Amino acid sequence: MPTPIDQQTLEQLQDWTILDEKLHRVFILDNFVQAFGFMTQVAIVAEKMNHHPEWS
Repeated sequence: MPTPIDQQTLEQLQDWTILDEKLHRVFILDNFVQAFGFMTQVAIVAEKMNHHPEWS
């Protein structure tokens, strides 16, 4: 079960919001290669944390 995030903590996370009860942020990258590289880096960290983010 996800840990709830309080408003004070959320305010410290620049550009993050709560959307549909989930922590959410939009990243805009210049091209496919940058986007794929970014997602790969996040995926490696997420796997080590046993966390599997939803991508769109």
